[in-house]
Amino acid sequence: MYQLLFKNRLVALAFAAMIVLGVKTLIGTEDEGGVLTRKTAQIEANVQALQDEGRRFQSRPERAVVIPAPAATVYAPDEALIEDAEGVEPEGIPVGPDTEGPVVREVPPDIILPDDPGLN
Repeated sequence: MYQLLFKNRLVALAFAAMIVLGVKTLIGTEDEGGVLTRKTAQIEANVQALQDEGRRFQSRPERAVVIPAPAATVYAPDEALIEDAEGVEPEGIPVGPDTEGPVVREVPPDIILPDDPGLN
């Protein structure tokens, strides 16, 4: 790509002009600052304002800090926490499969099960 860029002198001149314009925009000139110069000045002004506010806060007379006492904790009795369960009784529901007889597992032929005797 770099060879293609410098084969044509007009493209190379445009590339150099873009680089110079980018540097001028970021850094700036002697008379006019660029983006980096303005941002640096803005950050320094913010730091100075925070430092001034900190000094002003430290020069105030100390006040007593009042921490409120925690409210008394009231616990509910155990009887209030226990709910009567409502719903279906699980005793009449079968646990196994719906069909009677042996359960057949169908496995694709490319899967080897751990209990397969051919694994050893």
